[in-house]
This record gives sequence, structure tokens and C-alpha cells, in this order.
Amino acid sequence: MVPPLFVDGTGTCSTADGSGKGAGVPRATLAETRGYLTMRSAAERLGVSPYVVKARIAEGVLPPATRVTGGGVALFDEAWLEVARAALDGTPVRSRRGRRPAPAPVPSPEDVLGYRMGATGRLPEWRHIVGYFETLAGASDRVTVEELGRSTLGEPFVVVAVSAPENLTPEARERNRALLGRLADPRGLT
Repeated sequence: MVPPLFVDGTGTCSTADGSGKGAGVPRATLAETRGYLTMRSAAERLGVSPYVVKARIAEGVLPPATRVTGGGVALFDEAWLEVARAALDGTPVRSRRGRRPAPAPVPSPEDVLGYRMGATGRLPEWRHIVGYFETLAGASDRVTVEELGRSTLGEPFVVVAVSAPENLTPEARERNRALLGRLADPRGLT
């Protein structure tokens, strides 16, 4: 008997233990997919990601798959595709936030210090570490550096905050300090 050829072109189904037996990544044989579209190809034809198709099926916006193989692969036919197109027509496909623009690249420690962190025989001086954090703060609106004072050696004692820009405004930071202060002594909270 000839072993079945799976959709990914292999003759075995991959599993965590490498045995090729049992459940693992859902697979369908070429014979099972004949005349049907896989999740990926249906999503491509609709112009969305497979995640959107799965999510819209779970929400009830799209009908369930036309067929599910014994291996757990959802398959879709042309009739399903037409119903899905009609259901998605006029509905927002992306999440509410949409896609955000890619953030500007921030420099790595290697870019600023000139060597890879953890390199044998290299230990950055405190002023270089503080300089790196200040470089990050200059390159990203998600990083702030605040000097709390000076160490006994006269070096700056800093706190670095990394968060969403709206959490780094002075008002938001003061509100968070107040909330953390209440948590530090919870006796008055109940």
C-alpha cells in the first residue's frame, strides 16, 4: 500500500515527539482536499488572514467549514466562498485598532556600546549604561529616563520607564505613583 501524500507534500504527519503518528499539526490528504479550499487558500481568496476566517466563523459571521477531515482540517467549497464574500462585504475585516505603523527602530546595546552584551571580558561602565538608556529615550517615545539623585560615587542614580506613550505623560506617571502608593499600604483600601 502506498502511504498517503499530505497537503504539505510529505508522507507523514508531524508531531511533537517526531513519531509521525497521532495528532499533531492538522493534515489532510490530497484526495480529501480535491475540490475544496484549505483555510489558507480560502482566506487568500477572501483577501484576509486565516485568523480572520477562524475568528469570523467563531463569531457566527461566517458559516462553518463545508467539511472537516478526520485529521481536523477545515475545508471550504466555492458555495461557502460566495456566502463568506457576501457576509464580509461591508463589515470591517480588521480589528478595531487596525494595523499600526511599524515603530522606528531603536538602537541595540551593541549599536551604542560597540560590542555584544555578554561578550567575554567586556563589562560596560555605569556611564555607558546610562548613556544607552538616554539614547533609547531619545529614539523612542516609549522610554523615559529620570534621575533620582546621585550615588555615593557621584554617578547618576536613574529609573528607566518603558511603557506606552500615554502612560509616560507626567499626569499618568503621577496617577500611577498614587495608585502604587495605595497598593504599598493596602490597609485603607477595604
